[in-house]
Amino acid sequence: MTDNSENNHSGDTIWESGWEGHELAQMRRLAKLSLEQKIRWLESAQEMVQWMQPSRQETQESSET
Repeated sequence: MTDNSENNHSGDTIWESGWEGHELAQMRRLAKLSLEQKIRWLESAQEMVQWMQPSRQETQESSET
């Protein structure tokens, strides 16, 4: 098992092991993005939500019956 204080390195990005400190590290990473990069990130996240939405609706409908 890995210690949460250890980091995994991938190129210029440092990925934390475990959840401890993840929220703060993610906020710092996002703060460094330019406006254009933030908009692209949001668009990508929206596409992912829209892609997952039909599956979620099917799951909710099947659990109601």
